[in-house]
Amino acid sequence: VHPWLDILPPHLLEPMFTTVRSKLGQALRQWKAKDKSALILIKPWTNLWKQTGDLWEFLARFILPKLRALATKISVNPKKEDPSLFLAIVAWNDVLPNHALDSMLLNDFFPKWILALKSWLEAPAENDQKKKEKFKEVAKWYKGWKGLFPPALLKHRVVKTHLKRGLELMGAAVSGKSLDPILKTLAGEFQQQKAALREQAALAGEGSAAAASAAAISSRRKAEAK
Repeated sequence: VHPWLDILPPHLLEPMFTTVRSKLGQALRQWKAKDKSALILIKPWTNLWKQTGDLWEFLARFILPKLRALATKISVNPKKEDPSLFLAIVAWNDVLPNHALDSMLLNDFFPKWILALKSWLEAPAENDQKKKEKFKEVAKWYKGWKGLFPPALLKHRVVKTHLKRGLELMGAAVSGKSLDPILKTLAGEFQQQKAALREQAALAGEGSAAAASAAAISSRRKAEAK
């Protein structure tokens, strides 16, 4: 079927969509979020399901709960790095709505990443030479993590903010300055971004109270525009 998805108009394929989604949904009940098979199966359908308005409902029901559970298990440990869970999450970059992926990164990855970076930067060194070596290792670690993000994700506000603050933390540590002002700024940005993503989720129709929340947000924005 897949070769025809980009050729036939959606209205000719629409009758089979319900059947396809039902079959996929049944198969995904046993799916493990670290397994790439679901992404391979779903990706060819995403553009058409976006046009028919069915993609988000399918993802919210069958994909997101398992990806979110997986995201909570992400570990950031410079001494024993294993980015496999992180890579399993960001692999969905082309399929998931931005707010859904950004929310997982904001809540379940970046706090651990920043904490690991802070702990490493503040760890005492025996002498100046050891300190220089440590900072070189930190810089290599930073570049390594940055390189794991798909290029499109590097443009997302959540990602840009944390990578920028991470770089600032490294610069402050090298200069012997306190990390606290940067961390305080980041804490405020975290709350702002969390609120913004919550609004985006409501507008997308996520959650039991999403419709009411979306209406309230829409009304508030209209009032602010007047």
